[in-house]
Amino acid sequence: MRRGFHTRTLVLAALLCCCHAYGEGQDSSAESANPVRYAQIRRVINENRHLSAHMVRAVDARTIKQVRPHISDDDILVLAQMMGDKDYGVASAASALLATRGAKAVPVLLEAKRSPNTMVSMHAEDALRRIDECSDDELRRQIDPVFCPADRPNRRR
Repeated sequence: MRRGFHTRTLVLAALLCCCHAYGEGQDSSAESANPVRYAQIRRVINENRHLSAHMVRAVDARTIKQVRPHISDDDILVLAQMMGDKDYGVASAASALLATRGAKAVPVLLEAKRSPNTMVSMHAEDALRRIDECSDDELRRQIDPVFCPADRPNRRR
Protein backbone atom coordinates (compact mmCIF):
# COMPACT_ATOMS: atom_id res chain seq x y z
CA MET A 1 0.00 0.00 0.00
CA ARG A 2 2.73 2.45 0.93
CA ARG A 3 4.64 1.95 -2.34
CA GLY A 4 1.51 2.54 -4.44
CA PHE A 5 0.77 5.77 -2.59
CA HIS A 6 4.26 7.17 -3.23
CA THR A 7 4.23 6.15 -6.88
CA ARG A 8 0.89 7.87 -7.45
CA THR A 9 2.11 10.96 -5.61
CA LEU A 10 5.27 11.14 -7.71
CA VAL A 11 3.37 10.66 -10.96
CA LEU A 12 0.88 13.35 -9.97
CA ALA A 13 3.68 15.76 -9.00
CA ALA A 14 5.47 15.17 -12.31
CA LEU A 15 2.25 15.72 -14.24
CA LEU A 16 1.54 18.97 -12.39
CA CYS A 17 5.09 20.21 -13.06
CA CYS A 18 4.77 19.44 -16.77
CA CYS A 19 1.40 21.18 -17.03
CA HIS A 20 2.68 24.19 -15.12
CA ALA A 21 5.79 24.44 -17.28
CA TYR A 22 3.69 24.17 -20.46
CA GLY A 23 1.32 26.90 -19.27
CA GLU A 24 4.17 29.17 -18.20
CA GLY A 25 5.89 28.77 -21.54
CA GLN A 26 2.71 29.65 -23.35
CA ASP A 27 2.06 32.78 -21.34
CA SER A 28 5.57 34.18 -21.36
CA SER A 29 6.06 33.71 -25.09
CA ALA A 30 2.59 34.98 -25.90
CA GLU A 31 3.08 38.28 -24.09
CA SER A 32 6.72 38.90 -25.02
CA ALA A 33 6.45 41.42 -27.90
CA ASN A 34 4.23 44.12 -26.41
CA PRO A 35 3.04 43.04 -22.96
CA VAL A 36 1.30 46.35 -22.20
CA ARG A 37 -0.85 46.29 -25.34
CA TYR A 38 -1.43 42.55 -24.92
CA ALA A 39 -2.81 43.17 -21.42
CA GLN A 40 -4.96 46.08 -22.60
CA ILE A 41 -6.59 44.10 -25.41
CA ARG A 42 -7.03 41.07 -23.14
CA ARG A 43 -8.79 43.27 -20.56
CA VAL A 44 -11.15 44.75 -23.19
CA ILE A 45 -12.00 41.26 -24.47
CA ASN A 46 -12.74 40.00 -20.96
CA GLU A 47 -14.85 43.07 -20.12
CA ASN A 48 -17.01 42.39 -23.19
CA ARG A 49 -17.72 38.70 -22.72
CA HIS A 50 -21.39 37.75 -22.57
CA LEU A 51 -23.32 35.11 -20.71
CA SER A 52 -23.84 32.12 -23.01
CA ALA A 53 -26.67 29.61 -23.07
CA HIS A 54 -24.46 27.37 -20.92
CA MET A 55 -24.26 30.12 -18.29
CA VAL A 56 -20.57 30.85 -18.85
CA ARG A 57 -18.98 34.12 -19.91
CA ALA A 58 -18.24 33.55 -23.56
CA VAL A 59 -16.89 35.38 -26.59
CA ASP A 60 -19.43 35.90 -29.36
CA ALA A 61 -20.23 38.33 -32.18
CA ARG A 62 -21.24 41.00 -29.65
CA THR A 63 -17.81 40.76 -28.06
CA ILE A 64 -16.06 41.17 -31.41
CA LYS A 65 -18.29 44.13 -32.31
CA GLN A 66 -17.51 45.88 -29.03
CA VAL A 67 -13.77 45.17 -29.03
CA ARG A 68 -13.08 45.95 -32.70
CA PRO A 69 -13.10 49.77 -32.30
CA HIS A 70 -10.33 49.38 -29.70
CA ILE A 71 -7.89 47.71 -32.10
CA SER A 72 -6.03 48.86 -35.20
CA ASP A 73 -3.72 47.42 -37.83
CA ASP A 74 -0.85 48.17 -35.43
CA ASP A 75 -2.26 45.43 -33.15
CA ILE A 76 -2.08 42.63 -35.73
CA LEU A 77 1.12 41.14 -34.29
CA VAL A 78 -0.21 41.34 -30.74
CA LEU A 79 -3.47 39.67 -31.80
CA ALA A 80 -1.48 36.92 -33.53
CA GLN A 81 0.37 36.29 -30.28
CA MET A 82 -2.91 36.28 -28.38
CA MET A 83 -4.08 33.27 -30.41
CA GLY A 84 -1.75 31.29 -28.13
CA ASP A 85 -3.32 32.60 -24.91
CA LYS A 86 -4.12 29.97 -22.29
CA ASP A 87 -7.69 31.36 -22.10
CA TYR A 88 -9.50 29.84 -25.08
CA GLY A 89 -11.98 32.73 -25.20
CA VAL A 90 -9.19 35.30 -25.53
CA ALA A 91 -7.45 33.20 -28.18
CA SER A 92 -10.70 32.75 -30.11
CA ALA A 93 -11.50 36.48 -29.92
CA ALA A 94 -8.00 37.33 -31.19
CA SER A 95 -8.56 35.03 -34.17
CA ALA A 96 -11.93 36.62 -34.98
CA LEU A 97 -10.49 40.13 -34.57
CA LEU A 98 -7.65 39.27 -36.95
CA ALA A 99 -10.19 38.06 -39.50
CA THR A 100 -11.91 41.45 -39.32
CA ARG A 101 -8.60 43.10 -40.30
CA GLY A 102 -8.83 41.34 -43.65
CA ALA A 103 -5.98 41.19 -46.13
CA LYS A 104 -3.65 43.12 -43.84
CA ALA A 105 -3.64 40.19 -41.40
CA VAL A 106 -3.07 37.45 -43.99
CA PRO A 107 0.77 37.39 -43.92
CA VAL A 108 0.80 37.11 -40.12
CA LEU A 109 -1.92 34.45 -40.19
CA LEU A 110 -0.07 32.39 -42.80
CA GLU A 111 2.99 32.44 -40.54
CA ALA A 112 0.89 31.54 -37.49
CA LYS A 113 -0.67 28.65 -39.42
CA ARG A 114 2.78 27.01 -39.48
CA SER A 115 3.15 27.34 -35.69
CA PRO A 116 4.09 24.20 -33.75
CA ASN A 117 1.41 25.21 -31.24
CA THR A 118 -1.69 23.41 -32.53
CA MET A 119 -4.07 25.95 -30.97
CA VAL A 120 -2.35 28.87 -32.71
CA SER A 121 -2.35 26.95 -35.98
CA MET A 122 -6.04 26.09 -35.60
CA HIS A 123 -7.02 29.69 -34.81
CA ALA A 124 -4.96 30.99 -37.75
CA GLU A 125 -6.67 28.54 -40.13
CA ASP A 126 -10.05 29.63 -38.79
CA ALA A 127 -9.24 33.32 -39.35
CA LEU A 128 -7.96 32.63 -42.88
CA ARG A 129 -11.15 30.67 -43.64
CA ARG A 130 -13.26 33.60 -42.43
CA ILE A 131 -11.29 36.02 -44.60
CA ASP A 132 -11.86 33.75 -47.62
CA GLU A 133 -15.57 33.47 -46.86
CA CYS A 134 -15.84 37.26 -46.62
CA SER A 135 -14.24 37.59 -50.05
CA ASP A 136 -16.97 35.46 -51.63
CA ASP A 137 -19.96 37.73 -52.35
CA GLU A 138 -22.46 34.86 -51.99
CA LEU A 139 -21.11 33.78 -48.59
CA ARG A 140 -20.59 37.37 -47.43
CA ARG A 141 -24.34 38.01 -47.54
CA GLN A 142 -24.92 35.04 -45.21
CA ILE A 143 -22.26 35.97 -42.64
CA ASP A 144 -22.82 38.30 -39.70
CA PRO A 145 -21.48 41.73 -40.74
CA VAL A 146 -19.47 41.83 -37.52
CA PHE A 147 -17.17 39.18 -38.99
CA CYS A 148 -17.11 40.71 -42.49
CA PRO A 149 -17.09 44.44 -41.80
CA ALA A 150 -17.87 46.73 -44.71
CA ASP A 151 -14.97 49.07 -43.87
CA ARG A 152 -12.28 46.63 -44.98
CA PRO A 153 -11.36 45.28 -48.42
CA ASN A 154 -13.27 42.18 -49.46
CA ARG A 155 -10.41 40.41 -51.18
CA ARG A 156 -7.78 38.28 -49.46
CA ARG A 157 -5.16 38.71 -52.16
